[in-house]
Amino acid sequence: MSTFNCPPNPKWADIAPAFSAGDVTCMKQVSQGWPTPLDLTDYDSVYANKDAINYAVTSGSMPQNPAEQPWAPLTCWNAWYAAGCPKT
Repeated sequence: MSTFNCPPNPKWADIAPAFSAGDVTCMKQVSQGWPTPLDLTDYDSVYANKDAINYAVTSGSMPQNPAEQPWAPLTCWNAWYAAGCPKT
């Protein structure tokens, strides 16, 4: 299992590196038919889809690579999400 360094009060800059290049590519492809495709490198896109992303990461359906389970940044994501997903 990989490690992920997370400060006590994570901001977007702390969360953004949690998404791998594979995650980014996968979600861009999966969300092609959505009104606004999901770009995991873009704060506004992640914020607009935060509830769906939260469901995916807390249920274990994301990331799709079983070797990454449990998702190392999950604790950091949970803290960021609980704080209202602050950008700065």
